[in-house]
Amino acid sequence: MATIKVVNDTHWPWKFNCYLALSDEQPSSVIPIKPFHLPIEESVMGKSAVTVQVPLNLVQDIPQGTHSVNLEFRGPHGKSFGETITL
Repeated sequence: MATIKVVNDTHWPWKFNCYLALSDEQPSSVIPIKPFHLPIEESVMGKSAVTVQVPLNLVQDIPQGTHSVNLEFRGPHGKSFGETITL
């Protein structure tokens, strides 16, 4: 698990059914974790923060070394919003 704290730096609340998932753009061809879909169940109002526990389940047979993973928040219809989060 990784803990991230994100600030909604707009004046508008996030829509219901937003979620956190892997970004379409990854830093390499090897994605070291299994895909996930983490619903944001908390109400995230404008100019407020939310803390999220991100599940990091490693894939089998991953090469040794340091790996990066890009994450994105997505709206109810799957469109990404906000900045890309790199772990």
